[in-house]
Amino acid sequence: MSLTTVHFLLAGGVGAFWLTVPVSLPEADETDVWDLTWNTSAESAESLVNRLEKSLGGQGLRLHFGNLESSDETAIPMVTTPDFLIMREAVGPTTFLTWSQFLGSMYMQLANFRPDVALRIELAPYRDAQAVATTGLFLLQSPNTVIWHILPRAIQDVWSYFRQFRLHVLVHGLEDFAPQLWRRALGSALGALGGLHWCGSVNRAPKFNRRLAESRNTDNYFNKVFMMLAIAEHQHFQWILSVDDDVFLPPASLMSLLRSGPMADERGCGVLLPLTQNGIPSTETFARSWLSEMDRAELFRCFSQSSGQFCTDGSLMQNCWNATDDSIPAVPVPDPWDEAGNIMVDSEFQYPYFANNVFLMRFDRYVRVMAHPDCCQGTDERAMNQVLQEERAPLCMDLQTFGLHPAWGNFGQTMKNAVELQTSELMKDLFPAQWFAKKDRHMLCVVFWGGRGVVLVTCLGAYFLSMAMIYQMSPFFEVYARKSCGASSLTVGFIFAAMPMSSFVGNLGMDGMIRRFGVEVMMNVGLILLAASSLGFGLSQNVTGWLCWRSMQGFATAPIYTSISTRLARTFTGEGEFHRVVGLQEVCGNVGVTLGPLLGGMLFQYGGFSLPFIVSAGLHLLFVGISLLSICCKETKSGSEEAEPSDAHGLEAGPISEDPTVTICSVATVRLLLLSGISTLCLGVWGAFEPLLADHFVKILGHIDHTFIGFLMSLSAVPSTFAAMAVPSLLRCVRAKWLMAGGLVIYGFGSFSMGSWELLSPWASQIGGLLLIGCGWGLCWTPVLPSMVEAAVAQLKDTPADQGRHAVSPAVSSVFNASAALGEAVGPLMGTWLLPKNFQLGPKVIAIFLVVYAACTYFSDPGSEKGIELQTEQLPTQTRLRSVLPNPENPELEG
Repeated sequence: MSLTTVHFLLAGGVGAFWLTVPVSLPEADETDVWDLTWNTSAESAESLVNRLEKSLGGQGLRLHFGNLESSDETAIPMVTTPDFLIMREAVGPTTFLTWSQFLGSMYMQLANFRPDVALRIELAPYRDAQAVATTGLFLLQSPNTVIWHILPRAIQDVWSYFRQFRLHVLVHGLEDFAPQLWRRALGSALGALGGLHWCGSVNRAPKFNRRLAESRNTDNYFNKVFMMLAIAEHQHFQWILSVDDDVFLPPASLMSLLRSGPMADERGCGVLLPLTQNGIPSTETFARSWLSEMDRAELFRCFSQSSGQFCTDGSLMQNCWNATDDSIPAVPVPDPWDEAGNIMVDSEFQYPYFANNVFLMRFDRYVRVMAHPDCCQGTDERAMNQVLQEERAPLCMDLQTFGLHPAWGNFGQTMKNAVELQTSELMKDLFPAQWFAKKDRHMLCVVFWGGRGVVLVTCLGAYFLSMAMIYQMSPFFEVYARKSCGASSLTVGFIFAAMPMSSFVGNLGMDGMIRRFGVEVMMNVGLILLAASSLGFGLSQNVTGWLCWRSMQGFATAPIYTSISTRLARTFTGEGEFHRVVGLQEVCGNVGVTLGPLLGGMLFQYGGFSLPFIVSAGLHLLFVGISLLSICCKETKSGSEEAEPSDAHGLEAGPISEDPTVTICSVATVRLLLLSGISTLCLGVWGAFEPLLADHFVKILGHIDHTFIGFLMSLSAVPSTFAAMAVPSLLRCVRAKWLMAGGLVIYGFGSFSMGSWELLSPWASQIGGLLLIGCGWGLCWTPVLPSMVEAAVAQLKDTPADQGRHAVSPAVSSVFNASAALGEAVGPLMGTWLLPKNFQLGPKVIAIFLVVYAACTYFSDPGSEKGIELQTEQLPTQTRLRSVLPNPENPELEG
């Protein structure tokens, strides 16, 4: 078998490092062993494993190490040099690993046997997120824990206000080494992720206390502590914020701790703690700060009778709950973004001891803790307290913080995991109202602004309404315009074409408008303009008015569609997510196209020409009100620029940073324009048919009313919907170019059928043609925009995919929507000019052109398989060992 990888050098010109491990396929004989070689400087282990899974299929691979977690170099035959770690097949049982476990095992082998290069390789995928940061946020994650899932949600909010920190996740379970999970969880705050680090097996950084490292060499906790210090030293962090994986910290408390390092130093603090309901000494201060006198008495009574166990007759959350209203906590949570500085300093050293489940400490002090001669019995907690006493560095508590540390370990690991899972789901339901519920408006924010789901609903709702409004007049306008003011078919074609033509013009500058004003503002401005222009169209009674208002509709749709595409591309960045979302968008559009003509025909028949436009304008304004409410709920921080590093770039600047160098001209390559031509054809062909279908159906099928005409015109949306929903699943089996080319061919057969009512029966030809057109549309349209984004990202050299997607999405969306608008504009003009003369020949010519373009699409390969195709040097990654690496007996290997 032959697999390939792309080759590039790490930042700073670091040379390649190669790791080779013996593997076999689970269905193959165990003697058929292959040597899998990973060029760590060419790609991440995640990229390698993804390609292996895509190429080989199955559930995973077998490793031929004998004991997988062994750190004994004599147990596994190996050859190691400064540039290579070649692990040979070992005598003993094989170990089957799933693909996710195999990913973690690659980093585990580096950490165990080449700790000198392991940290550099772990940090490499996140090097673009490692700009100026003063504080390292370290999560000590254990297998099967779930409470930590709240942390990335808090980080997303903090990232909008404060960015001088980086998150490093320390794990000792193979399943927990999951970078894709963290990218998805962090979303727009992806720039905060500094890296994932393996801390199982052996201690990777013994220099901080060699005696302790030797005596506790395989202690997972101390491995993580030592790794924290090694990362902080490498990244030049001044402060370390350590968080256990069973601590709840709301965004306000997290940010207060992250940015309080300088102030804590000014106050002479040895350590800074948040206020939690469990822990020494924060419990008493927590109770004084947040609980009523009655609640405090109940809390301490509960503690005094529990003999060290967690209270069994109630919980703190029940004590904090408002007895008269179960939906709103009684705890008076302050404004979450108050300035830091409300720190209580224990200058009299009244508190002799503190618990270290979450704390902020200077890096150099933590180094002295670990190097202390008495460190460490049990954990490092005792040594921390001893160093604070010896250095006369007082313990400090941030009085603005509010955290929960349930400490359910007393009940055993099984019960702890079960309760954590249940509580985590509860916290997700409450978050962030639990922390931000100072005013009633914050409760509305939970409903209208909660993450990617709200983005999806907002975008798809706007898309549905706009599509329904635009297509609602298809069943009746041509007939009405001809009867009311004598408009010809060509005039009707110009009226239909006015909207997409102005949309085409508007889209040419829309990428710049989005960079300047943002996607939310532009989408709502477009919705307001669309409602007003549609109302004006419905109240007009002449061709001039219709042309003017139809043009205004086009200028309104430009910001709507481009903002929607941009927002979805930036939000849904996981593998296959954008294809699925575009499929859902097409479904919503099809529902709009289906219901729009149907309801438009009914409203016209029973209420006259103006009624459909009045109703749709009202619905648009209602949706704008909901959308504006969601924007109002999104807190903004005045003066946030002061917290930003001056050299921020790319992901460092997060969702509010735009790259002015990425414009329509810079992304408009031949490949991208060829892809955009598919959207032009899809809408152009349907646009050629649309203004003539009402009259055409009457001539071919006999006398039918406007409602039934609307039903026929919406029929194509049914197969288009199912085809669009099937595209993400089909892309797992075939390449995008197959779907786009095949969809165009099916579209062509549908066009051929529309002009073949004499060859076929009238009803069969028209209904069959509409169904084929819908199916072809769904298959070829859905992959176009994701493929265009991938093609544009591939042109950005030395730019991570997520950052590139954020940068190119406005320009690519503008090209995509401009191309679609061009097709929608030219289609009606060409259709009303050519098709009335010969409706039998025209669709057949269109069909031939679609098939030809499908061939061009396929052979030019404008689509990507399921990711970005990098045109770079190809190197082998999985072959027999001697065909990839130098011979171990070669003298050059010795050096």
